[in-house]
Amino acid sequence: MNPCEPNDFVAAIAACLEHARIELLRNTGEVADAMAGPTRDAVYKWSQSGRMPIVEVPAFERACGAFFVSKQLAASSGHLIVKAPTDAGPVQLDFARLQFQVAKALLAGAAAQVDRSQGQEAARAITRAIEALLAMRTQLERGGK
Repeated sequence: MNPCEPNDFVAAIAACLEHARIELLRNTGEVADAMAGPTRDAVYKWSQSGRMPIVEVPAFERACGAFFVSKQLAASSGHLIVKAPTDAGPVQLDFARLQFQVAKALLAGAAAQVDRSQGQEAARAITRAIEALLAMRTQLERGGK
């Protein structure tokens, strides 16, 4: 079993609240109000302890406009969250562009093996490639529609 570090969840909750403050102009109390469930005191307690009821996570993240707690939950069990395509219409596949994006991600990963300071950029490139591959997979599952 891989125990979760409480500080990781304190940081994830703090990142959500920071996003809410900067992007949505909501303070912690206003996040609680937007959730229409827990009290302001409960949300403050979560931010200090790094613990919150799992059933509150979706509402909390929607109220904050960020999904750092879900990402931390996934990471704590060795999983990666990749945003699924949500488009209503068909995804236009451009195989050459997709192939280039995957090759670029692999090159960035190789460069990060040599120069560790490039690790974050390599991780972002790999995530973008995975998202593009997921979009292709989704289109193919729909029968190319």
